[in-house]
Amino acid sequence: MDELKLLGTERTKKTYIKNGAQEPVFGVTISAMNPIFKKIRYNQPLA
Repeated sequence: MDELKLLGTERTKKTYIKNGAQEPVFGVTISAMNPIFKKIRYNQPLA
């Protein structure tokens, strides 16, 4: 979760909230999350 907070931006967070997302929102784009997905892909307890 700390890694997501570091990757997020306030601008993206505002956009997600404007489009209907509810808190907690970190404001991380999908392209920024892809490296995290690749690290935890096969680790089901972590995912």
